[in-house]
Amino acid sequence: MDLSSSRFEARQGHCQVTLDNDSIVVLGGGFSDVWSSANRGSSWRCECEEAPWAARRYFGCCFVRGKLVLFGGSHSTFDVWESSDRGPSWQQLQVLGMESKLFAFGFCANRENGIFVIGGSDGQRVKAEVRRSDDGGRSWRLVHSGGS
Repeated sequence: MDLSSSRFEARQGHCQVTLDNDSIVVLGGGFSDVWSSANRGSSWRCECEEAPWAARRYFGCCFVRGKLVLFGGSHSTFDVWESSDRGPSWQQLQVLGMESKLFAFGFCANRENGIFVIGGSDGQRVKAEVRRSDDGGRSWRLVHSGGS
């Protein structure tokens, strides 16, 4: 497949990640594609024109343990995918301890490679919860359930 003919389209609700080599990766935003820039955003290369994960918006993506980990979003269920090669190929993970749908949440990763999902919506209500994964998105545990 000639990815040089691909075009970086306008997008909304996408995710961007800075890798350990300072390159930037942009994913999704209504698409199931992956783009990278090694020169601070001046030019872009399509790493994957159509990933196996569903096109999505308002999801999370972190770089932990040398892998891109993509999770959640507005598409349907809370799924988790990882890429060991920084975007060209993806593998779906089995997920434990997370609701069936969650999108529009805050997220981050810490220095110990923990991934945190904060708040968000299941389509019915806005959440006041914090969930954490210490194994790259495979299992999640509730660490705060709202209130103070």
